[in-house]
Amino acid sequence: MSSGQQAGGEGGAPVGGIGRLTEQEQKLVAKLLSDPTYFPVEFRTWLKQFFEGSDIRITQGQIVGGGGSNVATGLPAGIILPVAAAAAIPADCLVCDGSAKIRTDYLNLFNAIGVGWGAGDGTTTFNIPDLRDRALYGQGGRISLAQTDGVAFGSRGGPDHHHDFGQTSNSQGSHSHSVSGSTDTRGNHSHSGASGEGSTLAYSGPTTAALGSGGTSRYLVNNWGALNTTGDHSHSISGSTDSQGSHSHFVSGPTSGGFLSDRASFAGVIYVITIGASA
Repeated sequence: MSSGQQAGGEGGAPVGGIGRLTEQEQKLVAKLLSDPTYFPVEFRTWLKQFFEGSDIRITQGQIVGGGGSNVATGLPAGIILPVAAAAAIPADCLVCDGSAKIRTDYLNLFNAIGVGWGAGDGTTTFNIPDLRDRALYGQGGRISLAQTDGVAFGSRGGPDHHHDFGQTSNSQGSHSHSVSGSTDTRGNHSHSGASGEGSTLAYSGPTTAALGSGGTSRYLVNNWGALNTTGDHSHSISGSTDSQGSHSHFVSGPTSGGFLSDRASFAGVIYVITIGASA
C-alpha cells in the first residue's frame, strides 16, 4: 500500500479507495498488537517489523477503538503515573507490578529503563518496577535510582509499622557500691522541755519527796532539764551496698513515638509506567 493509500485519512474519509477500519477491524488490530497470547512471539515480532517497515499507517484512535476512557497518554517511555482506578489505566501504560516483559515487545520502555528494576531471564525479558505497597522516594545522596527495600510483595509493612527489640546488658561481674558523705552543719543550738518519762531531754536522776508523818517516802520525782548546747556540728556517713554477684539485665519491647503512632498519612493508587508506544 502506497503512502497515498493510508487506511483512513483525516476525519475518517476514504483515501485512495481504502475506507476507514470498521469497529470490528479496529478491535482485531488492537488484539493483534496487545494480547501476548493471541499469536506466537515470533509472529508478533514479524508483524511489528512489517508495519514499521511499510507505508501502512494506522492511527492511534483506530487502534484503541476511536477514543473512550482508555486513551493513550502520548508520553515518552519510562514515566511513572498514579491512576485512580483500574478501569482508567491508559492504553500505553503498564501496571507497576514487577512483572517480566519481552524486551522486543516493549523496546522503547526497555531502552528507557534497561534492567535497573530487574533483568528478567537475563536475555529476552526485563522487569518493570514493582510499586505495590510502596511509596516513592526521591533519588539522591542516600537512595540510588531503582533502589528498593528488597522486601518481596506480600511481606511489605505498608504505612503503619513499628520495630521490636530485645537486648541483654553485659555482665559486669560481682561488685558492690561504696557510700560516703556527711550531714549539713546545723549550728549551735539546744532543746528544752518539761519533765516526764519518754522525753528525749537530758535526765539528771530521781529525787524523793516525803508525804505523811514519819517521813515515809511515797513517790519519786524524775528530774528533766534542757539538753546541753553542743555547738556547730555534723555527722559522717560511710558504708557499702551488698555484693550481688555477677549478673546482667535483659530489656525488650516495641519502639514508640512519631506522629500518630508512627503512621504516615497515605492514600492508595495504582502506579503505572508509560511504554512510549503500543506494544
